[in-house]
Amino acid sequence: MDEDGRRHHRQTTLLHVAAALLDAAAMDEVAAAVHGAVLKWAQRLGEREASFSSATVKSIID
Repeated sequence: MDEDGRRHHRQTTLLHVAAALLDAAAMDEVAAAVHGAVLKWAQRLGEREASFSSATVKSIID
């Protein structure tokens, strides 16, 4: 491989590494967003269940 070929190979390798790092960073952002959404969903679900339980107990007592 001549010097131009080696330079091209290095540049291509660096571009692939940079692309992989950007993909990993994007996946971390996606994972964080999904995690946050799931936590909010679970919190809302818990609030609904607590509200339902309170209403059920109240209706039984009344």
